[in-house]
Amino acid sequence: MSYSRILKNSALKNLFIQLDEWPSSFRSVELSGGLKHLQPQIEKSLKKHIDRLHAAVDDAGFDRYELRILVKQTRYLTEDFPKLSPLSGKAASSLKALQSALGAWHDHYQWC
Repeated sequence: MSYSRILKNSALKNLFIQLDEWPSSFRSVELSGGLKHLQPQIEKSLKKHIDRLHAAVDDAGFDRYELRILVKQTRYLTEDFPKLSPLSGKAASSLKALQSALGAWHDHYQWC
């Protein structure tokens, strides 16, 4: 199948439409209390990411690129679900600074 046929496919167009609408639909269901069953899963995922991040920061040999990915995932989860995150606002904002520093390191590493 050629790329042009894939790009013209109605299923792909429908997927993009649904992806565009998903955040507002998700928030709407969340505000109406329809996601209460997901709260324990989100909290568990946040805790898991934070625990992995603590372990990675404590490990001097941990791959910096992997650390950057872990920081990014933890930051986005924390930003998306601030009420469920055990991190303080200050700790959450430090994730952004850490992600930026690791991004700068990665860019320099790639350039060298």
